[in-house]
Amino acid sequence: MPTSSPAVLSRSVVSITAGAPSVSATLSIASSGSVALSARAADGIFVIFSPAVIPVGSGTSTISVGVSTGVAAGTYPVLITAARSAGVTDSVTLTVAVAAAPVTGTAVTLDYCAADAPIWLAVRDGSGFWTRIAPNSGSNTYQFRVTSPLGFVSVASVDTVGTGYHLRVISARDFEMAGINEALGLGQCESGAVSGTVANAGTPTTATVALAHSWRFLDGVSGNAFTLSAVAAPPQDLIATRVDPRSLEANKLILRRGLAAGAGSAIPVLDFDASEAFVPGRGSVTLSGLSGDSAVVATAFRGTRGRANGQIGLPAMYPADAGTVPFLAIPLGQMGASELQQLTVTAAEANAPTSSRSTTVFFRAPGAVIVPMGAVLPPPLVTRLSVGPYARARVRFPVENPYGRYATAAFTQSAASRAVTILATPGIPVIIGSLGTWDFSIPDLTDAVGWDSRWGPITGVPLAWSVTAAGGQNFRLGTSVQDGAVLRTATRSGVLPAP
Repeated sequence: MPTSSPAVLSRSVVSITAGAPSVSATLSIASSGSVALSARAADGIFVIFSPAVIPVGSGTSTISVGVSTGVAAGTYPVLITAARSAGVTDSVTLTVAVAAAPVTGTAVTLDYCAADAPIWLAVRDGSGFWTRIAPNSGSNTYQFRVTSPLGFVSVASVDTVGTGYHLRVISARDFEMAGINEALGLGQCESGAVSGTVANAGTPTTATVALAHSWRFLDGVSGNAFTLSAVAAPPQDLIATRVDPRSLEANKLILRRGLAAGAGSAIPVLDFDASEAFVPGRGSVTLSGLSGDSAVVATAFRGTRGRANGQIGLPAMYPADAGTVPFLAIPLGQMGASELQQLTVTAAEANAPTSSRSTTVFFRAPGAVIVPMGAVLPPPLVTRLSVGPYARARVRFPVENPYGRYATAAFTQSAASRAVTILATPGIPVIIGSLGTWDFSIPDLTDAVGWDSRWGPITGVPLAWSVTAAGGQNFRLGTSVQDGAVLRTATRSGVLPAP
């Protein structure tokens, strides 16, 4: 029978610089049975045993210790537990002396509103470990540095939605993160509801009012009063339209810039016969590439404050053979120097309600526009990954022009109140295959400090999925959008049945 002896370390202290290659120590032990090794360490300190189980008799295990870049300088105890098959457990402490990582890489800042702040956030620098990041003291601001050679970084965050959870994953280059920060509306907090009234809006009243991203349609049933909920913090831009109830075309517009409308405030009356109101301009759009699909045409004002995005009138639907059709917009004389408008044409595949595509043209002056639609997105390959504590899935589809700028994959379980959204830009090694394929997987976060698998999708339940690919200059990733820029997107959706 082998003699048992306590666990002994070759050294009790290891020194390492945060973010540097791992260092090692050796653990020796003798036991009459096998010994399973485990470790408990602070956030950002990773311990790997080789082997993790020492067989009967005397044996050793190499302990490799790694430290993430964001770990502060100091000494950190790592409690190593040796669980013997006979039921006896002993432990030993390895002290890790960490020197601060040199300040390198690109600084990234993510700001969240209090209502939207995540309950957990982790960062993966290049192909390294997922490392939990805490917000700055007393704030909802997260800061980290990206040190991977080409600036690849992934951010995973979880927030609560009702009684459920939403996991969001962003994989991009460091210089793209600022644009994504803006696109997701991080730091652009809602101030609450504002109210107001319209005047001379027709009989019956038919009008739209948009303040930032909050929009209301007045259809004559509720009179001239309106309330806009969840309005972004001021200042914001407002656009209101009076709509002809017969043709459903806008015939008067009101545009107010930099409106200081805080929570609970009242917007001065929007009078469509007042001097500030003006007649919309007209342009024409020639539709092509619809391939038998009907099209919905809509225009919107793009302000320069917050997330101002006001729809001009109501969308209009046209058949596939409509050819050249009119659209309404703001006349150039009413536009500010840095403001844009956008014309969006959306087509849904006639025989596949789970497929759609859109083309958006950015412009300043309404005129004659030709909008060739992009191709339909090919059906993706959607599969389930190995069973674990939460459901994971993988979706693959080819990167095709004109949809190579970024892509998203979304997975939802409505009944279970679970959702996962993944956004990626091209060039991320774990996203783009060598054959030009978008390749998304719900990540395995089980080894990340603080992760709770209850936040992920439920196993044994169907997963509704959708994928969207996009190309061209666009606001979403912070690229500079100019007059004449074009954004094209294509979407597919479906359901992955329960296993």
